Amino acid sequence: AENILNKQLVEEMYISLNDVFYAIGLSNTKLGDEMGWNMDQGLLEFRFSSQLTEQEEPCLVIDYQIYPKYDFSQC
Repeated sequence: AENILNKQLVEEMYISLNDVFYAIGLSNTKLGDEMGWNMDQGLLEFRFSSQLTEQEEPCLVIDYQIYPKYDFSQC
């Protein structure tokens, strides 16, 4: 997903947070249309870790090296 998103970022100059959500199988959000990345920030890089839910179940945590920002489509 990271490689596909970075290809899209290079070709289109920006991607939305919802583009990322879609690529990893999550539902879109209203905020996801308002935030994202552009080529000025560099390529998208996921960081992975784990933690326990409130029910003590393990889960994967996906974070970003560079966080999304508002007005991302304004290069």
